[in-house]
Amino acid sequence: MLYRLIMLLQSEFKLQDLGFVHFFLGIEVKSSAMGILLSQHKYALDIIQRAGMASYSVCLLQIRTCAWYSLL
Repeated sequence: MLYRLIMLLQSEFKLQDLGFVHFFLGIEVKSSAMGILLSQHKYALDIIQRAGMASYSVCLLQIRTCAWYSLL
């Protein structure tokens, strides 16, 4: 299916296969047998370094990543 899409796009546009993607729009892309992992870790570190906060201490904070909230 992906191959057919690439062939269709190549018939309309000049394309060049650059291989596997590693970064796209500031998002790191990692492939594994389980799937694809998208991460903004490097982007966040760059922001921290630009702000001059790279030497600050880490504060551990527990946050629920899968939470359901209700207005009722």
